[in-house]
Amino acid sequence: MSKLWPLVVVPSIPLTSASFENHQMLQLGQYSDAVVLCGTCRWNVHLNVIATRCAWFERQFSEARSHGSNEVVVSAHPLVAYKVIVWIYTKTLDLHEPFKGIADAFLTSLNIWDMANRLRIFDLMAACQEKLKNYLRNMVTSMQRMKCSGQLPMLDVNCVCTGVSFAYKKGHIVLRNIFLDFVKDSQLWVLDVPGFQTTMATIPGFQKDVTDLVEKSPGLRTFKPDACTQCNKDPFADGNSSHYAHIKSEDGKFTAICYRCHVENLSKNRPASDVVSKGVAGLLQYH
Repeated sequence: MSKLWPLVVVPSIPLTSASFENHQMLQLGQYSDAVVLCGTCRWNVHLNVIATRCAWFERQFSEARSHGSNEVVVSAHPLVAYKVIVWIYTKTLDLHEPFKGIADAFLTSLNIWDMANRLRIFDLMAACQEKLKNYLRNMVTSMQRMKCSGQLPMLDVNCVCTGVSFAYKKGHIVLRNIFLDFVKDSQLWVLDVPGFQTTMATIPGFQKDVTDLVEKSPGLRTFKPDACTQCNKDPFADGNSSHYAHIKSEDGKFTAICYRCHVENLSKNRPASDVVSKGVAGLLQYH
C-alpha cells in the first residue's frame, strides 16, 4: 500500500478557544514583547509563545537580546513566514485553496515545508506533507477515473513537475518519496499524460527514479481494471465516491482493490488493542 494513504486530516482553522485566542493575540499584537521581520513585513510576537514553542526562534531571540535588540529577521517569502508563525501560535495550516486555487496552495505548502525544515518544526513539516499527499491523492483519483473510462488521463503537469524539481534541487528525500509514491499510485498512468515525460526529462534524478519504478512494474501501465478484485464492483460507478486504493502485479496476476475494501480489510486485521488514533499517528509519521 502506498504511503500516500491513509487519509489524515490536517486542521485548517482554529479548532479550540485557546488556539483562536492565540491567533487573535498574534493578529492584534497586544502585550507583544518581540518582533519578527521578513522583507517589508513585521509581526509583533510574544516570547512566551514563539520562543518556547520553537527552538530556532528561542536561539535567535536569545542572541538578539544579548545585543540589546528584540527583533529577529527570517529569510522567506512573507506569506510563508506568516503561515509558519500562525502554526506556532495555533497549530493550524490554512492555505485558502477555495480562493487561491490548488496550484498556488500546492506550491505554498512546499515552501512552508522547506522553511519548517530549516527551523526544525517537525509537526508543521508533517502537516505540509499531508497537505501535499491530499492534493496528489485527488490527482491520482482523477487520473484513475479517466483512464478506467477510456479517456486520456490529464494533469497539471507544470504544477506537479515544479514540485518535483523543488524536491530534487533541494535534496529533500521525504518530498522526493512523496512524488514517487504519486507515480506508483497512478499505476504509472501519469506517464501517459501529455507532456509529462517531456517535462520529467528536465529533472534527471526524477527520471532515473521513475525508470526504476517502471522496470519493477512493467505491466501496470497496460492493465486497466474493470472492477475491484475483492467486491467485484466498479469503484467509479456509484457517484465517483471511491477509487482503487492499490493495483499490483504478482507472478503475472493483477489485483485491484478499491478503497472501501481496503478500509474494511484494515478494520478486520487491526488488533483489538490498537486504539491509537490513526490521524494522530499518521500526522507524526515520517516516510
